[in-house]
Amino acid sequence: NEISEYIFLELRFSGNIKNYYDHKNSFINEVLNRRQGIPITLAIVYMEIASRLGIDVEGIGMPGHFLVRANDETETFYIDVFNNGTVLSKDECEKIFNDHISASITWDERYLLPVDDKYIVVRLLRNLKYIYLNEGKSKQAYRVIDLIVGLEPDNVFEIRDRGMIGFRIGHQKQSIEDLKRFLEKEPVGRSAVEASSVLELLERNYKKW
Repeated sequence: NEISEYIFLELRFSGNIKNYYDHKNSFINEVLNRRQGIPITLAIVYMEIASRLGIDVEGIGMPGHFLVRANDETETFYIDVFNNGTVLSKDECEKIFNDHISASITWDERYLLPVDDKYIVVRLLRNLKYIYLNEGKSKQAYRVIDLIVGLEPDNVFEIRDRGMIGFRIGHQKQSIEDLKRFLEKEPVGRSAVEASSVLELLERNYKKW
């Protein structure tokens, strides 16, 4: 409670409800400057402050709404950093999940397990990727995907996305390599059909270039 009071009352950090999909919410320097962010970036700030105070706080990668978990000798607390550090029960976490996620995906208590630093970074980058794509910023999205692939070199779906977006922004050679690699691992399905069409076009035109 003291950490939450310090962060949300004294420092006045808050969830950026009005502009949730502003890409600046995904940059820690912007979050620190503006004192606003999304669940995952506010969680990073919260965990770092707690760590410096010697308090055990972990990131919880619940789909749809990132949380933190604080542990003491007798209890575990789930904290919603996007809503001013509200303490949640497991049932309340499940309700938030159901409010944010499609009904086709069912609740699993494993969603409340802690995640490591790599997971947090990749999830943050993936959020930023989709924000840039929705904003029509293909070059920025490409750079973000490149970072994700660096962290998850065997993730063929990110490799596919890099290939498809690279095709749009002129990275023909890399796109050919990416789409070939994707199709080696995922040769069937709708994504494979789309990737094959783009690859065929790239290979046909790349010879001319």
